[in-house]
Amino acid sequence: MIKPTDAQRAKFDELKAASDKASEALRLACPTDVPTTAVGRMEFMEKRMEAMVQSVKTMRPAFEAFYATLSDEQKSRLDSPSDRGRFWRHLW
Repeated sequence: MIKPTDAQRAKFDELKAASDKASEALRLACPTDVPTTAVGRMEFMEKRMEAMVQSVKTMRPAFEAFYATLSDEQKSRLDSPSDRGRFWRHLW
């Protein structure tokens, strides 16, 4: 588990805000009703993927800024292959 220090807290809070913004954008871009036609589903998938890419672009600068504040030990925990597949938010 990564526990941000007081010195890291500001960048962590910026990351959390970017994550919240990205999550909200994804929620708004991805309707809950899946189209019934094949063409409609393809369009639905395309819009969803575009929203995901935009979410990553929203979060990446804040994530990189926060990551730069981490100690080598914290980075090691975050980079650990045993944690792959776990969403970063569950690591703190």
